Amino acid sequence: MSDPIVAEPDLGDSGTKDSGIKGSGTKDSGTKKSGRIQPPVNKKRVGKPAAKKPTSGTWLYWVAVVSLLAAVYLLITPGGSNNVQTIQANAFSRSALGHYGLIKLLQELDEPVVRQRSRIPRSAGLLVLAEPDNPKDIVEQDRIADAMDAARDTLLILPKRHGIEDTAQARWISESKLVDLEDIYDTLEWLPMRNMPAISRVDEVRTWQVFEGKPAPVIPGPVQLLAHDDLITPMIECRDGVLLGYLNGRHGAWVLSDPDVFANHGLLRGDNAELAVAILRRLSGGDSIAFDETLHGFAREPSAFHLAREFPAAILVVHLLLILALIALAARGRFGAIVPPPVPIGSGKAYLIENVVALQRRAGHHENSLLRYARMSVRKAAVRLRAPRGLDHEQSLDWLQQRIPDDATREELEQLCRRKHVALAPRDVAAVARRIQELTNRIGNAS
Repeated sequence: MSDPIVAEPDLGDSGTKDSGIKGSGTKDSGTKKSGRIQPPVNKKRVGKPAAKKPTSGTWLYWVAVVSLLAAVYLLITPGGSNNVQTIQANAFSRSALGHYGLIKLLQELDEPVVRQRSRIPRSAGLLVLAEPDNPKDIVEQDRIADAMDAARDTLLILPKRHGIEDTAQARWISESKLVDLEDIYDTLEWLPMRNMPAISRVDEVRTWQVFEGKPAPVIPGPVQLLAHDDLITPMIECRDGVLLGYLNGRHGAWVLSDPDVFANHGLLRGDNAELAVAILRRLSGGDSIAFDETLHGFAREPSAFHLAREFPAAILVVHLLLILALIALAARGRFGAIVPPPVPIGSGKAYLIENVVALQRRAGHHENSLLRYARMSVRKAAVRLRAPRGLDHEQSLDWLQQRIPDDATREELEQLCRRKHVALAPRDVAAVARRIQELTNRIGNAS
């Protein structure tokens, strides 16, 4: 049976849409001017310098970076695409039979609506099974049952029409045909909603009883209805049957018998758009609305990144992050360039001096070193003043003090050279040695 629903609503866009100046390469060998030979002219090249040819190591580096980025992209991006080519009744279809217009309308109204493509059951305020295909796979039937259990409420929209693709216009239909009622019953047999009132079709409905005074639906004939029965509590009804009702035998299950209220072509008729939004808001209670598109073959497996945010995989991710933090904490002092091992034995006087100083600091021989330095300085000053030969340190110091006219300098030199410096720190020892050097140099140069 043919149906005249072929006019396509206006739903917007359909979707995917060297050289630098080189100098002369020859060199002048010399030109004669005014009887003299001029030196050759040094002609420099003008322009950009030639780019260095990248080495193989650079190429390998960029190849590794691109490969890493591609791996990260594949890891965090789920398979499949939102650019789905379809003309049948689903949330991706822009044809007259699709529900793309309703999805866009809900998004513009800031309603929490999603097109569910994951086979993993997720909690939602309202799960919408819009005109599902026949799920003949037992695994798929169990998945639908689990999805309904995860959601608070479920709205089943019965199928009504099947579209024939327009060869001249992509994503449009040339005509539509009504789905046989036997096929609808066959689909219901595979869904967890087997106790369903009888389905009938009438040519026209003029009077509706709608909940909370909402606008009456405008549906072109034939109108698909559910029979009045104890199995269903009507929410939108007429004399001939029920358009929207609550299944008494299934907790949280609602049924919309005619999908034209939600279809793209139906949103443009009367106040159907307002009524469709009111129905979804009423059934979802302001919570999220999920259109299950796995029923139409648009399932998309989630990526490892998405699974890592779900329980119980999130527990493993938290443990791995804690381990990574502990490793980073333990290795925080090991970053940077590798420190080369110290040379066992260096060369030159600087190494010997530093080694002697280190040994003295470790052994604590500051007093002996300062005493030897004082004797050497006193002897050197006495030699400059031509002291007699054969004098020991004490005699040299006495001889040198007799020739110091300044009493303060004489007393300071005697105190520095004859006192014990056991308790001095290494820094104070250096200051004492420096002062002995200043005094003896002053005395030696005074002559």
